[in-house]
Amino acid sequence: MKVQDVAEASSSAISPNSSSNFENGDAMSSRQFDMRKWLSDASEVLKHGDADGADLQDDNISVTGLFPDLEKLKKAVMERLQKPTDRMFDYYKKTGLAQRIARSQHFEHVTLAVIAINALWIAIDTDNNTATLLPNADIEFQIAENLFTAFFLGEWLIRFVAFQRKRDCCRDGWFVFDSLLVFAMVFETWIMTKLSRNQQHGFSN
Repeated sequence: MKVQDVAEASSSAISPNSSSNFENGDAMSSRQFDMRKWLSDASEVLKHGDADGADLQDDNISVTGLFPDLEKLKKAVMERLQKPTDRMFDYYKKTGLAQRIARSQHFEHVTLAVIAINALWIAIDTDNNTATLLPNADIEFQIAENLFTAFFLGEWLIRFVAFQRKRDCCRDGWFVFDSLLVFAMVFETWIMTKLSRNQQHGFSN
């Protein structure tokens, strides 16, 4: 039996005359009145649906007794989480080299590996690089910073070019966050280096 059937049967079983006893102060009739109201509301929700009820009915989740079918509920949740419309790949182009690379799992795995290596390198750089500006650092630190910046900028450009409509990139929160990080790296590694060198040349002249 479904919850809706239980609600309707219980609601009809409790006489509406209980409300008159409730008005006279009878404690038992008060509880019966509250129960009848609750069951009536539950019946209406399951008949017409609300934010939660509609979701259960849409996913065809049967309700037995007072509890839903947990297996079907978990399956419905997983299906909703895995809807293709929730993936940014839907906003990519259908043809072209950039979208093919951006969709590739190898590309994703390589990017994650480089991120992990970069995190380790930041720890090494913090412990061993005493230079304030990149041009004053040892050559290995300069090479590493330029390689990481070039890779992340290239990765960002591939993903950006892959979008069919460029404004759709703003729908991807991770892409927006990565954009801020990449621009910060470019500014620190290349723009600040260029400015510092120009400043040093100006002082030397």
